[in-house]
Amino acid sequence: MIRDIDLQSIQEVRNYLEEAKSAQKIVEKMTQSEVDQIVESMANAAREKAKRLAVMAVEETGFGNVPDKVAKNLFAANDVYNAIKDMKSKI
Repeated sequence: MIRDIDLQSIQEVRNYLEEAKSAQKIVEKMTQSEVDQIVESMANAAREKAKRLAVMAVEETGFGNVPDKVAKNLFAANDVYNAIKDMKSKI
């Protein structure tokens, strides 16, 4: 029975990879401005949901604590975003 679960998991990963490849083809056709807008939206969403994501991470993994995870999430949403926002993803 565990083998069937493994096969199901492998198929799920294959499906996700196909979806990612399709999404990549779409993103490759976007302008730098469109990519920048997506990255900014992702940072905003991460900022808005920092606590909820922290709670979910602690509940799911059993590791860490919510305040530290909130700090880590906000670091990514603010500091990492500010460090990369002016980088160009298009050549």
